[in-house]
Amino acid sequence: MPLKYKTGSVEAARSPKTLSKDEMPRIELAKLKSVKRGPPADGVNLFYPFFIKAELPKPQQPPPIQPPPLDPVEEELKLFHFMGFLEKQEAAGRDKKFFLAKGQNIYIVKSGDTIEGRFKVDVRPGIVEIVGIDSEKRITIPVEEK
Repeated sequence: MPLKYKTGSVEAARSPKTLSKDEMPRIELAKLKSVKRGPPADGVNLFYPFFIKAELPKPQQPPPIQPPPLDPVEEELKLFHFMGFLEKQEAAGRDKKFFLAKGQNIYIVKSGDTIEGRFKVDVRPGIVEIVGIDSEKRITIPVEEK
């Protein structure tokens, strides 16, 4: 097969192709500024990817666990405090009255009494128990005899 190349032949000079403004590639400076790399310490890795990786979406935090709603009767029962008791000798036997405080109010009660029409008092040896009439919530207060 003969060669087609002829020695000394000159190929027609190619003129550079001019591009219009719409055809010119655009450089996005914002992307260039977002890539912040320091100079390499021990040389350049030629095989390092030159494209910018998209950030993965951060996992959503689960909503904080809310404590269960407080029961208003239970919160009100916690306000009762034992202050002391008075024991009287009567003909029918001993009568023991207890002093209970709730906030600035002081109540003198005995077993079976109701406080504020909402709480019933039950006295047992060593304890005073206050029970919510409508809710059956209760608080037990130890009685200290000195």
